[in-house]
Amino acid sequence: MKSSDKIYLILNNDETQYQNKRQESMIYKQLERFVEQARYVDCKVAVYELKEIVPMNILKKRI
Repeated sequence: MKSSDKIYLILNNDETQYQNKRQESMIYKQLERFVEQARYVDCKVAVYELKEIVPMNILKKRI
């Protein structure tokens, strides 16, 4: 799946990361995948706009 220009991170009401039973953060690329899910009704969402996606080797060179 091609990456979208936004990433959505589900947060608890106290703004900590919402995690499933396997302790995985819930991160989505498409609104349709999560907005209607009942388990997120009391959650918040952090929206990250992607400005750049780079290969790891280029990122390491920037350090």
